Amino acid sequence: MERIAKAVDLDYAMAKRRLAAAETALAASREHANTNDSARIKLRELVREADSTRWVYENFLRA
Repeated sequence: MERIAKAVDLDYAMAKRRLAAAETALAASREHANTNDSARIKLRELVREADSTRWVYENFLRA
């Protein structure tokens, strides 16, 4: 019985460590996704700004 109890305790401890590692990896993945989302938003803003600037410049050249 003691061996079985120790084995169960070891399995529990291992599962607890795996869960903690998985939660840490999930948090890192969420942070990475948030960073990517922020970068995409900034990129879209910069593209819009570049398009607007290009439009003004082209209209200036035509005038």
